[in-house]
Amino acid sequence: MKILIYNVNWRGDVLFSAPAIRAIKRFYPGSRITCLVTPRCRDILKSNPDVAHIISFDERRNRSLSEIWAFIRSLKKQSFDMVFLFHRSFSRALMMRLAGIPQRIGYATKRRGFLLTRAVEPPKVPVHKVDYFLGLARACGADASDRFYRFYLESGDESRADELLRAEGIRPDRPLVVINPGGNWTPKRWPPGRYAELARLFVERTGYQVVITGAPKDQALGEEVKLGSAPGVISLCGKTSLGELGGVMRRAQLVVANDTGPMHIAVGVGAPTLALFGPTRPELTGPIGPHAHVLSSRRGMDAIQVEEVFRRAQELLSVARDQRPALRHRSGQATSDRP
Repeated sequence: MKILIYNVNWRGDVLFSAPAIRAIKRFYPGSRITCLVTPRCRDILKSNPDVAHIISFDERRNRSLSEIWAFIRSLKKQSFDMVFLFHRSFSRALMMRLAGIPQRIGYATKRRGFLLTRAVEPPKVPVHKVDYFLGLARACGADASDRFYRFYLESGDESRADELLRAEGIRPDRPLVVINPGGNWTPKRWPPGRYAELARLFVERTGYQVVITGAPKDQALGEEVKLGSAPGVISLCGKTSLGELGGVMRRAQLVVANDTGPMHIAVGVGAPTLALFGPTRPELTGPIGPHAHVLSSRRGMDAIQVEEVFRRAQELLSVARDQRPALRHRSGQATSDRP
């Protein structure tokens, strides 16, 4: 059976879909699963062992009717038996109908129920994104009890991460804390000055090494935090691939981060993680994992104090590292199409 999963557009949400993909694969063990994602989300799933193939389609760049129709024809040629529409939109459901996929499963949102062969009633109350995606797997009879999402590293990711750390003077025999101060939405960010103060406390009171991580767009932010902290703190903002970022976080005794994609990468590789939440609701988008912890304030990120975060971090650091789950790598990687 050939199954297509039309995924969503944000990296964190795509990672949230991993338990549903796993449940679908287990329910249809002989199936070949293809995931359709935007190019920026491809790296989230490229090493996932439940995904055989990845198709990247950028709807922002391929917006003309001729480009969309060409893409639909390309899907039709692949003769998928079933599609799960994790995306809520009407247009995606219409595209799958036009692609001639016989079984089309999705939530009955945006008045698109008539385009689906199995229109699932959406949750009546807000649920965590993981559970939202699992609901579609459950609707087909799959076991939806495993809610943990995992980010799979390729075989070379950790060794390249080690090389990056060594090049910056980070010693493998000393404990490491990673902080990730970035985020796509300013109200979700803890102030950079407080991250700098937190890094200084780690260095001066515990002797831990501190590494700042982030995307290329976070380079100035990383330098700001670094300069305001203490000697020896380094920034890897913009210097890692997504897999290398996971490798760096895997090496850490603790990751402290805002509600953002890299925080979920840390959880996905099994790193002890302290996630800071302000205006967003952790019960809907928070981390799910045996070593994931949340510190939140409904009054906003400014209400979270440095000493409070440091105290909670020390409590988590007291937990032995060997209690973390073993990390699994994928042997090989998914193939990819880039129309």
